[in-house]
Amino acid sequence: AIQTDPQQLLIIESAKHLRHQAGENEENIGVAAAVSNFDFAILQQKIRRVEAQSHHQIVGSDLSVCCGRVSYLLGCTGPSYTVNTACSSSLVAVNTAVHSLRHLQCLLHMVLSANVILSPHVTVAYAKMGMLSQDGRCHSFDRSANGYVRAEACNGINIGREYLREDSAPLAVVATSVKQDGRSAGLTAPNGLAQQKLLVDASMKAGIPLNDIEFQEMHATGTPLGDPIEVNSFIQALQYFGSNKTSAEQSSEKKQNTFISGIKAERGHSEPCAGLSGSLSLIHAISNCKVVSNKRLRSLNQHFSMGSASTGLPFPVIPGPATTSKHEVCSAVNSFAFQGTIARILIRHDFADPIWKMERPNLACKKVTFQKASFGFHPKAFDSHKIRLEMLPALDTLAIRKPYFRFSHFKTYLNACCSDIHHDLMHKKRFSITTNAVMVTQTQLDANKH
Repeated sequence: AIQTDPQQLLIIESAKHLRHQAGENEENIGVAAAVSNFDFAILQQKIRRVEAQSHHQIVGSDLSVCCGRVSYLLGCTGPSYTVNTACSSSLVAVNTAVHSLRHLQCLLHMVLSANVILSPHVTVAYAKMGMLSQDGRCHSFDRSANGYVRAEACNGINIGREYLREDSAPLAVVATSVKQDGRSAGLTAPNGLAQQKLLVDASMKAGIPLNDIEFQEMHATGTPLGDPIEVNSFIQALQYFGSNKTSAEQSSEKKQNTFISGIKAERGHSEPCAGLSGSLSLIHAISNCKVVSNKRLRSLNQHFSMGSASTGLPFPVIPGPATTSKHEVCSAVNSFAFQGTIARILIRHDFADPIWKMERPNLACKKVTFQKASFGFHPKAFDSHKIRLEMLPALDTLAIRKPYFRFSHFKTYLNACCSDIHHDLMHKKRFSITTNAVMVTQTQLDANKH
């Protein structure tokens, strides 16, 4: 273990949580690990002489081993691969996982990401490239934006093809898209035209006009060049969708704001984990009817061409209730890499689903570690080519999946039970109740129903 990259250890820990949520009997599981930081390998080479090198060091420090180690330890036989496209790694991994599910290569797919900073070498290199903030703060969308701050994180989600009832999918990833900047001003310079094509491509795949997206999580690293290009590309893409509508459609259409947010101003840039961090933060905010605010936003960047576009950048105030009254809300997340690989996912939130009225896991986690998100697949998604995701409710199907959970003497539906039982079931340990009689316990459970 001493010769194993901490990123591998964090990914294994997250994978065990996800494996437990998915069910111990399933084997046809795919694994996608998004990692790009190689600090541990640099340190190993510096502190060990050539003759002291061992095979444990190779296995422990190679980034490609992250996925294989998870598959080996957990007995997963589905597709297994490590994704390294720098800052867009996690969303590229989600895109690849979705394609694997659509082609029936596995029944469930884990998407994991980790970023641990162990050495100053990469930080110094990024600073010399002018990518990092000089004052140690990330000012996304602000006039004083001067770079980002590096952050550590570990994220994990399950994306699965589970056979669920039709009314049990409050979340759905309706489209994913991955592209490249191509020929531009420079290898690390963003390409606004390529970003516009990415936005249009994702919306066309989902069949959702860009104007209907109410919450947009930007990559927003707080750089003087990157933020204006990303925001202006989004506004120009909005105008493209609006120009293709007839005057009758435009007049009958009710205008709504697209709330733009950037999580990096609050939690830093976790690099390969950034896409998942932004996605899960946005899901958490919307599911609690909140508008994501932008920390440290005082005055808008002077290079933003807002014009007449229906967009809004919430200032750093206490997030209020979402202004939408719709049953369905569409949100989107961008994730761009400095070497040019850009990715985007679209998520649909169905607030008419009965699950929103039940007790759900609390996704509010410390810093940027998200391990409580788990998703499922709806069989009818093959007809519409949409991967449907389900946020697991309190006791959804965990009880019947685990052989050591025997609740046959309780009520059939335990979804509305007390949160203590929910907490125990979300962790890998035996569940026990001390009681004088089964009927007493059943009465207590009934009393805790909401």
